[in-house]
Amino acid sequence: MRLVDRLITPGRSLALLASIGAGLLVLLAGALYTAVRTPEHRSEAKVVLEPEVKIEGNISANDIFVDSGTLGTFVELLSWAPVLDTPRYESVHVKARAIVDPTRTGSRGNTRIIRVIGTSAHAGLLQPALRSLLASADRRQASLGDVWRFKTIQDPSSPTASAPTRKALVAGSVLLALLAGVIVWTFFPTGGSLSLPGSRSGRRGRFKRSATAG
Repeated sequence: MRLVDRLITPGRSLALLASIGAGLLVLLAGALYTAVRTPEHRSEAKVVLEPEVKIEGNISANDIFVDSGTLGTFVELLSWAPVLDTPRYESVHVKARAIVDPTRTGSRGNTRIIRVIGTSAHAGLLQPALRSLLASADRRQASLGDVWRFKTIQDPSSPTASAPTRKALVAGSVLLALLAGVIVWTFFPTGGSLSLPGSRSGRRGRFKRSATAG
């Protein structure tokens, strides 16, 4: 107890209280954010575009696809369906993205594969929404009059929580609270152990050194 009393002087007591208060405020803010935040979930499906006609000669399917310029049409087709406007799926957001081959430049990097990504705070709605979207797009693609049709190569995946997770937020809040406490403890004005020039403690120290030297 004597060692603790020596370490925690009146000035240090104020610094300790301030550092604890700062840490608690940061921890409380982190806890409120974690409690209020609604985690997003994500599900993904993949389709590939295939020609309905037989390709003859030395022309590849990719060459015909690049020349046809239909990628944007199918991306738009797979980004929306009437079912998404119903009250049940109003919280589901869907976007379609073409997968590009990074080893090829320009339009030659098109792989004819499109990712259909759904996000929502309600994980249980994602797979049904994406399945309904794909079924609706399959019915509507016949009206495009295109030689290309999409084929599902990956069914909607199981929903996964988007980062950061609740555990990561709690751990981050604790670390930030500790950091805030250390910063306040270190830089609190009355928490230092150095004496100001001309202060009583400083003069006392000089008198002691002078008496010892004498």
